[in-house]
Amino acid sequence: MKRIVALSLSLLLVGNPAFGANPTTNLVSKIQKSGIGCLDSKLEKIKILYSPARTTCTINDEQTNIEVYSSSNFKKASKYLCKSGFDIPILTDKKTWSIVPDTEATMQSIQKVVGGFIVSTCSLK
Repeated sequence: MKRIVALSLSLLLVGNPAFGANPTTNLVSKIQKSGIGCLDSKLEKIKILYSPARTTCTINDEQTNIEVYSSSNFKKASKYLCKSGFDIPILTDKKTWSIVPDTEATMQSIQKVVGGFIVSTCSLK
């Protein structure tokens, strides 16, 4: 639960306005085509600090959050999480997106599909 809360940034503070298109479409599409899940993907319509949008879906029976940031906000979001005490493992490209399921095993399954790095949020500041 700590991971879900952290990545979804449960920061329902005033964030950046949503970008026009859903930037998670490519990630979700790759995951769906791989057969590991995300068939129930849902774009959240809430504003999240530093993030244009959040998509949630089920991968390997785990609630998973996928967030894509502008490159200027990615490190700000990671720094905020770290300062808030959430030094958790995430799957990321270290530039704009991060994905957090409940377990490391699912994170590794997703990594095989979309690439990226498994790192802790505090290593990105």
